[in-house]
Amino acid sequence: MVHVAAVQSVVLGVLSLALFVKSQYEFRKDQKTDHAFPPIVMDFNKLTGHAGKHAVPQGHLRPLGFQSKPRSSARVYRLFNVTEFTSKHVMKRPRTPAVFRALLNVSETASVLTDEMLKTKFGDIRVPVWEVNDSPLRFPKPSRKKLAKLIEKFDYKLWFVDGPCPEEMLSLFEIPAFLPCATSTLNYSADVLPPSIQTANLWMSSGNTPAPLQYQPDHQFRCLISGRWDLIFIDPQLKDKVAIKEPVPDVKRGYTEMDIEMINLFKYKRVKDAPWTWATIRPGDCVYIPAGYVYQLRSHGRAIGVNVLINPAATFEEKCDKIGTKSIPLHKVLTMWTTKEQRKVPTVIGGEDLHMDAGIAHRVVLAMLRNEYRLTLNQFKDDYEQIMFGVPDSGEATDAFMVLDTINKGYISRDEIESLSESALQFLGLLLDASRHTHQHQHEEL
Repeated sequence: MVHVAAVQSVVLGVLSLALFVKSQYEFRKDQKTDHAFPPIVMDFNKLTGHAGKHAVPQGHLRPLGFQSKPRSSARVYRLFNVTEFTSKHVMKRPRTPAVFRALLNVSETASVLTDEMLKTKFGDIRVPVWEVNDSPLRFPKPSRKKLAKLIEKFDYKLWFVDGPCPEEMLSLFEIPAFLPCATSTLNYSADVLPPSIQTANLWMSSGNTPAPLQYQPDHQFRCLISGRWDLIFIDPQLKDKVAIKEPVPDVKRGYTEMDIEMINLFKYKRVKDAPWTWATIRPGDCVYIPAGYVYQLRSHGRAIGVNVLINPAATFEEKCDKIGTKSIPLHKVLTMWTTKEQRKVPTVIGGEDLHMDAGIAHRVVLAMLRNEYRLTLNQFKDDYEQIMFGVPDSGEATDAFMVLDTINKGYISRDEIESLSESALQFLGLLLDASRHTHQHQHEEL
């Protein structure tokens, strides 16, 4: 019988050797997309004959998913109907993920997105790049690299792109045409309501690439163009079992503090008690992830996809059914936010020369509110600092919020937002306008 200490010693030795080799040499990542998922869960203690205090927890020092078998797959639809999707996943509580097979025809798009084409046409564009091992809890902002450098290196580096799609690249992609049909459930006049689509993000990765276990404040509708995505879903009521923390209170954006590739079950003992569901997404498939739902995405092969972020206050009315399964070019979709350098900037219809008036400022505040009953200082600060990032003399978010929260409660209610004064909104519009006309002069990676 093999002693558990000897087994652990061998495992640690192999891991140390692997880390040493990795530090000395760069190997091209495996580009296969035929990996087994969900993973095969084996009881290590049965193999070694150990029990009790000598037992090693099942899935110890293994990636997420090896600690317990999945409860089931996520709900999968092969025929798409907007009304059914809305009633079963958007309006129904609790909201749950859903997978839609072959919702987009991506064969032509995938054939166009070659490395050579991307480097030639878009190589100088900077994109937000995350490191696999850099938790957003420690590194809240990605680095920015030229797309050409990313393509040259990310077959070897643990890099991936998951952030706003550069404006110059929007015309490359299409999304389901029913998505822009979304309308807000908030009871405001149509000229004040913000677009229901917040923005569209780009995903790019190479080889086996795990993203953090996380949840986000907006609904996500992710569509894959090439490669493969494997997803793990965990009920948000169980987020404490998987050690998820919110970097900013009230914002409803959270990430696990665990090393998702080597989960220490002596420290995080409750992971095995978190039931999970799963999905595999292939080119042309789309997956809906509700706001606040805990998920982890792992990509394989040369994976490229688009993620449409939808305001959780939005829904799809019966009229959207008429659109069916048509698609629409991404550059023709009106979004609440565009990206300028590293800032998220409110969209102004009519061109760069127009200024943000009280009406646009009102839409910005409603977009920040989402489907909450009040907008707190922390929520406002999170968005405001992204909008004003790199803007000289932009002032503190706290000072800007006091223009809205005149009695310093620390929040403004929905009713108060509806009746904000014209002068307060005009002043906020002037502050926000600086984000559109400022050029950032700071060091970025080549």
